Amino acid sequence: LYAVGNMIKEIKLERKLEEKDNIIEEKDKIIKRLKKQLNGK
Repeated sequence: LYAVGNMIKEIKLERKLEEKDNIIEEKDKIIKRLKKQLNGK
């Protein structure tokens, strides 16, 4: 049971990190898009 609990904790942590990476990627895309719009004008 102890090992299973640790596995679940690790998986939850990994998911949180993946979500953070996805959020950062989305922000990067938005920033790039905004820069293109600013440079295009």
